[in-house]
Amino acid sequence: MAPPIGSPSRAFTHIELLVVISIIALLIGILLPSLGSARETARQVQCASRVRQLGLAVSLYGLDFNGLLPPHNTVDASLDDPLNPGAGANVSWCWAQVSGDIDRAFTNGSLSRYLDYVSTIAGCPSWDTPEAAIDWGLTTPFFSEFALPLVVHYGYNGRMLGANLGGGVWKSKQVSQLGSPARTVLFADSGQASTDLVSGGIAEVWPQWELQPPANDPNFRVTAGNTVHGRHGGSSKSNVLWADGHVSSNAVTTKFSRPEQAPLSLGTLDPNPQDGATNDWWDDQ
Repeated sequence: MAPPIGSPSRAFTHIELLVVISIIALLIGILLPSLGSARETARQVQCASRVRQLGLAVSLYGLDFNGLLPPHNTVDASLDDPLNPGAGANVSWCWAQVSGDIDRAFTNGSLSRYLDYVSTIAGCPSWDTPEAAIDWGLTTPFFSEFALPLVVHYGYNGRMLGANLGGGVWKSKQVSQLGSPARTVLFADSGQASTDLVSGGIAEVWPQWELQPPANDPNFRVTAGNTVHGRHGGSSKSNVLWADGHVSSNAVTTKFSRPEQAPLSLGTLDPNPQDGATNDWWDDQ
């Protein structure tokens, strides 16, 4: 029965109010992890989309250059390295080694013409470049001369898929020459371990735009830089672009990592790490 008109409304008691607050807090505690997981899943999907765009750029590059993959590095005589005038500038997939104009650097990479803008594509939504890395790039002699691509979070497997001709020039292969394109890594989430005084001596992951697989290390150990970064799936997985154009999420093994790398989820991609480190997924066989 409704209370008589004009009678005072019944207010919450302190105990009832505490019960309501407790229930709300409990619901928030239950829902927040799910919301965080959903956000990370969305970031991983966005990251995979960006990696697919890199795959499309590689395909367009191949159409213009007789089916070739982008070279690990080449030299463009029309550009100028400020420390070596007249000799041209080194060019990787994402940037050119020119004086510190970041726009000019990004628009002269071997894949730049096929991308809207490198920095909007090559930054992983699940990870940010540490401030210490940016400060280092701005203040370290030699490196401060160039617009280093410190916002590029994907590495290219160009070393294994080409030949070094010397003088900074690499000859790349055609996709049709690869023995197993669907099992050959082109790009992956990447990073390198760095302990720097700017960051208080704390080891952290810094950006890296190339991959150096364990096959380049005589002990099959992941090198100090240029390696795969597990930044998805609870810091255990990497988004990977394969030479046939498909993208997948793969577990990163730190079994062969150095002690300073493993805690940072820096490792390698290996179809079966239980049988020892192999060249599988890195070479073109």
